Amino acid sequence: LYAEVQTKRTGQVVWIEGEPGSGKSRLLTEFAAQARRGDHPPTFLYGRCSSFREGRPGHPVRSLLRRWLSLPSPAPAGERELSMLRATLSPNAADSLALILDSTATTRPPISETQALAEWLTQVATEAPFVVFLDDFNFAGEETLEAIQRTVERLEGKRLMLVLGLREGMPNRLPAAM
Repeated sequence: LYAEVQTKRTGQVVWIEGEPGSGKSRLLTEFAAQARRGDHPPTFLYGRCSSFREGRPGHPVRSLLRRWLSLPSPAPAGERELSMLRATLSPNAADSLALILDSTATTRPPISETQALAEWLTQVATEAPFVVFLDDFNFAGEETLEAIQRTVERLEGKRLMLVLGLREGMPNRLPAAM
């Protein structure tokens, strides 16, 4: 599947299921390490959905964005990060993400967080391979599910491999949305 992502620009979604401690993260980390040895090494980002973060909408995807920007939490985006966002995204998406990353911002973003995050995930995978692993996806909240759904709708022509890890035997937080 990753070869198709690289050569055919066909974005892929992969589900991986296992018990806690069964090695899902280790498997994906090893996969990323091997893929990075190839001719077109991907950017690899790892995030985890958590039942403890139910009150923080969109946190898992927002944490991926922070990792991509090398921006610690809760720091707002500075000039370097704003430059990266503006070079990659539409002005509305870049401005929205800058506001969303600033916990002190009182201005309403031009577009929704889920729309801006989906644009970011797909735009970074336009030119270079990008692998995203969201583990414990069973715990994903409404905003995270919406951002991922919007991303999946835009996979055509992208070099994005989206891996969604499920905890075996755990119920989904929002089964209908899953």
